Amino acid sequence: MAYQIDSRTVVRAGWALSYGPGPNWQYITNNNPYGLGADPYTLPTLGNNQPVSYLKDGLSYNAAAMYVATLNPGAGLTPGTVTGSVGTLFDRNGGRPQRVNQWNIAIQRELIPNVSLEMAYVGNRGAWLESNQMGRANLLTVERLKAVGLDIDNAADRSLLTSPLSSTAVKARGFTVPYANYPTGQTLAQSLRPFPQFTGSIAPIWAPLGNSWYDSMQSKLTKRYSHGLDLTAAFTWSKALGLGNGANGQGGALGGGINDQFNRANQKSLSGSDRPFILTIGFNYSTPKITSNKLVRYVTGDWIFGGILTYRSSSLISVPSSGTSNIGTYTFQSNTRYNVVSHDFFTLDPGCHCIDPNRDTKLVNAAAFQDVSQGQWGFSAPTYSDYRWVRSVNEQLSLGRSFPFGRERRMKLNVRVEMFNAFNRVTLPAPSASNPAQTPTYNSAGVQTGGFGFINTSSGISGARTGQGVLRFEW
Repeated sequence: MAYQIDSRTVVRAGWALSYGPGPNWQYITNNNPYGLGADPYTLPTLGNNQPVSYLKDGLSYNAAAMYVATLNPGAGLTPGTVTGSVGTLFDRNGGRPQRVNQWNIAIQRELIPNVSLEMAYVGNRGAWLESNQMGRANLLTVERLKAVGLDIDNAADRSLLTSPLSSTAVKARGFTVPYANYPTGQTLAQSLRPFPQFTGSIAPIWAPLGNSWYDSMQSKLTKRYSHGLDLTAAFTWSKALGLGNGANGQGGALGGGINDQFNRANQKSLSGSDRPFILTIGFNYSTPKITSNKLVRYVTGDWIFGGILTYRSSSLISVPSSGTSNIGTYTFQSNTRYNVVSHDFFTLDPGCHCIDPNRDTKLVNAAAFQDVSQGQWGFSAPTYSDYRWVRSVNEQLSLGRSFPFGRERRMKLNVRVEMFNAFNRVTLPAPSASNPAQTPTYNSAGVQTGGFGFINTSSGISGARTGQGVLRFEW
């Protein structure tokens, strides 16, 4: 809706509740789940020098095993063994379309003739986005471990969790196999899982467990064509958050890695697409015909100088994964991160235009991170807004003119020159930031080739200015 306050000011507002496309369903049978299509059947492995069968007896097998229902928990399992997974787990709410609640309120005002400014608040909230990593069914919790008398903070208990069921220490604490014929070579932690026969996390697909949040201030300056110039400049200041990730197709949540799916509120983080500042300017200027001299007016007038300039915040750099926590060994939940103890992430400002990758080999401050104690979760978020590389710049300029000639000026010669990265800005690759404890590496000449905070330029540096010319004749 819109309301005109006065002859130069308009207020607009809108609200919508929309349902978007769900994940890419493809063909369910492409995943070859048990119970659909042809189920594999494996004959038992016999001892050495033992015949599997005799030709005179024909094929001997259990025909019922060829048509095991998907709901049978023993489908695809060989007695006395464990396996990664069997078939595919489809989330029971997998068909639910994502929902987006969106709104905006804007005010537009004419500043001077042909120039207007518009400012708006735009926001939305997304629900039921695909987040398969939030629905893993075969994980351990601290509460589950405590229920059987194990404390993850106790070194002896952590050692016990990684010991095989056949060990004396495990038996002394009263632990035994979860069911008959379970292999005793498996660890105690594996045997305590909800589904101990599977070593995988059993993540479903199409699980609508994710959420998203977006808030922004969007402004636009518009100059309609006058005095040879038209211009549009748009600036966005925004924040995008997500909860959940692990989509199997479109419509997924874009939050950071899930480290503890049972602490749902703690998984809310900056979205991978978060770019807080974006400025885009587009313009065209037509040169005037100067002086009264016909030749000068013909040469200088009607040239079109245009450009599209885009400046935006760079992508986020992820907080590195812990190297000592080993929480996944005890709970089978991963993505535990280093703790951030300082926001002085860089030893040099990434935007200082002073970085020499041959000289500045430690651009990320390792002291800003502290590893997590064994068996613990880190408290850091997956990403931080002030932990990103240098801003992204895209500057394109063009200059062109159409020269009409001939009878009734029906023929035209069009000349145009286009420049990409017109100001020849250098774009350095992001530094290595995956392991603060990484030891620097060097080649035979003593030149550093790797390490935390190192910029690898072996594949070249992008950003070289390029241009092209276009000459076209019309008749």
